[in-house]
Amino acid sequence: MSNAAMPLSDQDLEQIKHHLTDWMDSKPLQSQWVPGPELLERSVRVEEELKHQRLLMRESFEQFEKRFEQRNVSSRSTNALNKLTNASNKSMSALNKSITVWNYSNKKSASSPANKTTFCGAS
Repeated sequence: MSNAAMPLSDQDLEQIKHHLTDWMDSKPLQSQWVPGPELLERSVRVEEELKHQRLLMRESFEQFEKRFEQRNVSSRSTNALNKLTNASNKSMSALNKSITVWNYSNKKSASSPANKTTFCGAS
């Protein structure tokens, strides 16, 4: 058996078209299909469920927005705290440098012979 299609001539196509239109004219046009009560009830239940799911999705989106806002607020306060910590660290670093310079200058002046003090006649 071969699955090759047989080519149709123009005369064959015209004959098929004529018989097809005759056959379609003999069939009465059916009115629009009306679903049964079970199908109507089911479609109402599906619509109600979709409405419920939309409400749940809205609530979820609102909760996500609240979480993002909270994270933004906490990240802003974390950034502010980091800035304060950095400023404090810079101040402490400057203070440490000042103390180091002061200690160095005091050690240097204490070790010079001109600044030595004598106690009770000791040289």
